[in-house]
Amino acid sequence: FEKNMRQIEKQLDSVEQRFEGTKAIGEKLADVVKKLTVGLTLPLTAVAGASVKAAADFESMGYVFQAVSGATAEQMERMSQLAKELGNDITLPGTSATDAAAAMTELVKAGLSIDDTFKAAKATLQLSAAAQIENAEAATIVGQALNSFGLSGDKAIMVADLLANSANASAGEITDMAYALQAGGSVAAMAGQSINDFTTAIALMANAGIVGSDAGTSLKSMLMSLMSPTDKAAKLMQELGIQIYDANGKMLPLPQLIEQFSS
Repeated sequence: FEKNMRQIEKQLDSVEQRFEGTKAIGEKLADVVKKLTVGLTLPLTAVAGASVKAAADFESMGYVFQAVSGATAEQMERMSQLAKELGNDITLPGTSATDAAAAMTELVKAGLSIDDTFKAAKATLQLSAAAQIENAEAATIVGQALNSFGLSGDKAIMVADLLANSANASAGEITDMAYALQAGGSVAAMAGQSINDFTTAIALMANAGIVGSDAGTSLKSMLMSLMSPTDKAAKLMQELGIQIYDANGKMLPLPQLIEQFSS
């Protein structure tokens, strides 16, 4: 009887040890699950929340675009598709679909048609990245430049390149070129000058220390004086053999004008 009792006690001790081991494992498992909840579930929840916010922001910007532009349902579909494509474009790092939609909204507000806005969108975002400025500011710059010289939206790439290259080749920044265009671009276009010649002129002026709106205003004043000279100035130019207009009555390009006054 005693022998059997000792055997039963040993068996009970073994079972108790197993239960104690199982309890420890259970506690560790619970701790792991808790850590997984904090480490995975919460971040995933945050990501989901950010995605919902991004979707809401994009939808809100779409409403703004439609209100500003009066776009049709078909045009809104095109805008949405283009914004998503630009948001996924690897050449536009840091640009989201909402950023692209905001840039298109600013282009429309700057006076571009919806079709021209679609054509100008990518170049505008590229200018924003190159100049390290906000998308809205880049859109305003491109839109005003296109409008000043009566250019269509498909010329936006050319305008962005002009501004970037002029800034790189001179002492001025892209924003300086933009301010100069804002100040004198419309008058230059009215005088028949090309955006290429005007941009070259403001880049050269930047190297001489005349930048931004000062450069644009100076060129505007010069062109206005040439278009409507005083009687005294007109007589003097005639005596010096200076020609302002060609045979068709169109003002000569800036390089030819400057050459005459420099000789």
